[in-house]
Amino acid sequence: MSPIKNHMAITAIFLIAISFGSALTAYAYDEVGVYWNSTYTNQHVTTSGAFESVTGYIVIHEPALGGGILAWECAVGITGPAVVTSWQIEGQAINAQSPPSFAVGLDSPLPSAAAVMVASFNLLVTDYPVPIDVSLEPIYFASIEGQMAYIDSLDPEQLRVMTPVSDEPVVATVNGNTGYWCATDWQHVVYFGPVVIGESLTQTFYVDSCGGSRYLDISLSCSDPTLALTGLSGPVFVADSTYILIEVTYTPTEVVPLDCTLVLGEGWQYPIYGVGEEPVGVIAPTPLAVQQDGQIALEWPARAAEDDRYHVYRKDPQGRENRLTDTPLLATNATVRFTDQPDYPGGTVLHYSYGVVHGEVELSRSPAVEVTVKSLPKAKTQLLTNVPNPFNPQTRIRFELARNEQVRVTVFDLTGKLVKTLINEQRQAGENSVIWQGRDEAGRPVSSGAYYVRLETDSRVDHQKIMMLK
Repeated sequence: MSPIKNHMAITAIFLIAISFGSALTAYAYDEVGVYWNSTYTNQHVTTSGAFESVTGYIVIHEPALGGGILAWECAVGITGPAVVTSWQIEGQAINAQSPPSFAVGLDSPLPSAAAVMVASFNLLVTDYPVPIDVSLEPIYFASIEGQMAYIDSLDPEQLRVMTPVSDEPVVATVNGNTGYWCATDWQHVVYFGPVVIGESLTQTFYVDSCGGSRYLDISLSCSDPTLALTGLSGPVFVADSTYILIEVTYTPTEVVPLDCTLVLGEGWQYPIYGVGEEPVGVIAPTPLAVQQDGQIALEWPARAAEDDRYHVYRKDPQGRENRLTDTPLLATNATVRFTDQPDYPGGTVLHYSYGVVHGEVELSRSPAVEVTVKSLPKAKTQLLTNVPNPFNPQTRIRFELARNEQVRVTVFDLTGKLVKTLINEQRQAGENSVIWQGRDEAGRPVSSGAYYVRLETDSRVDHQKIMMLK
């Protein structure tokens, strides 16, 4: 078989499993990890500064099945300030996906060993001393749902499930890790980075018993009031095979770097990095205002930040400003909209603006748009054209009122005989309507022909001719 055809045949094993609900059988759980040295022993590395590169090796710890690795699949995740500058897959291989996702088929199996390196990568660290986590996880549409897997050449129709060497997705770190700690074996830092002055950021850490019961004494080695233990503190007992949760909260008040250390006990001291920063200026364009039928519709483009919300403000001619929104507005399709119905006489000049809200902080205020309230045309008491006309079997009788008042609307035939009383009730000023079903007081359908509609109020009486056609 040609190398290309063999590649396609091996990769097809994964594709068949995807298409048919993983018809292949999974064997016992094997392990996969990432290491920073060629002997595959070091999962944690420290650089001396930013813009240094380290080489990572993806290694499958293979039991002695003996045939060698013929195909494998997993995804690599990088959390923190780092960029992968190159990937290298071992052997004559085809990757059915794109790095950092791998569904690899090989022309010939990688030799069997206790630890088999299947790929390597160069990682460029872009900030220091910020922790970087490297994780291994299943790819999307994995051959075995939710699992990483590989195939041994001695049993090419069977999948073997792989789990991370750490029993957690994070399998390696650079310059300390950010989440799950063992109090004795990991190199840790607490990294907040720049935090906007006045805002709070909490970092959470799970500290494991690490294979035996132990006592910790949790404290901060500084008296900086902007930093606080918001969870456990003081002496804490961690039972075997359990963990505790530690929370540290940073609320900067000025642009000054932190100089603190988290202490878990004698010999377990970890530096804390963070600095306050001034709020970033936010550009808020002037809203667009459109006035129609006594309403003022405002709209403006939303910012790219998903967590942004917006409050709307209106200033009257006396300079009094009112916030019109009880809760901040969300954007819809990248646009924010708000409609106001101001109760001001025509000619009043109003000013509308909006504030950009992030969390509990208003980051900026837009320029105000000026709106002169238009005078609404005065309604008068009269019948309007019914719709439709001619009609069959029903029509909408439309009318408008100059003020709120008692209204009687009736239908007569051409002889002046009352056919139907449609309404006799109080109605609001403005346009109103009522439906005539084309029936008389007894509920009988009326015959074709002309009819008169009569509108009666205390201030005016109006008539209009309508036509029923069958």
